[in-house]
Amino acid sequence: MDEPITKQFNDFKEEMRKMMAGQFEKQTSTLREIQQTNHSIESSVAYLTAQNDELKKQLIHLEHQTREDKKYIKILENRIEEIQIGNRKTNFVIKNVPKSDSETKDDLVKMVTTLSQNLNCSISKNDVKDIYRVRSRNKENRNTPIVVETSSTILKTEILKMAKVFNSKHKSKLCCKQLGFKTQVDVGTYIFV
Repeated sequence: MDEPITKQFNDFKEEMRKMMAGQFEKQTSTLREIQQTNHSIESSVAYLTAQNDELKKQLIHLEHQTREDKKYIKILENRIEEIQIGNRKTNFVIKNVPKSDSETKDDLVKMVTTLSQNLNCSISKNDVKDIYRVRSRNKENRNTPIVVETSSTILKTEILKMAKVFNSKHKSKLCCKQLGFKTQVDVGTYIFV
């Protein structure tokens, strides 16, 4: 009677050993997969860390470069402003002048010479070094200012003085009529430094 129990026990032991070996084999395989996955993750993290460090260096460099560029831009802006101030010594601006569709520089010069005659201050075409209408950002605003660069500060000052005299003597202030317009003659115009 002992022998069948021993045999059964040995069979049971063998069956358990096989089952445990199979389970161990599966767990070992799963453990290897997990180790490989962990190794891949570690490699990826190391790569991303190195890439992140490189990006940080580039960002620091770009921030430094941006600060330097801003300083240089500020210097250039100051220089441009100084140049513009120097150029504006001979400039004046006429505002609120209606714009025609086919307006040319010659038309603008003719307006200024007509204005000067009406102000009793003679300006010839040669006295106007440059003239242009400021471009508008808003397409609906067509009556943008006209910038007139004269040949001298004295001439600019004379025009401004005569415009003030005209406005003080006449009830109807400067308007498009004094610029030579045949239509919209009552539209008020303004002259500024």
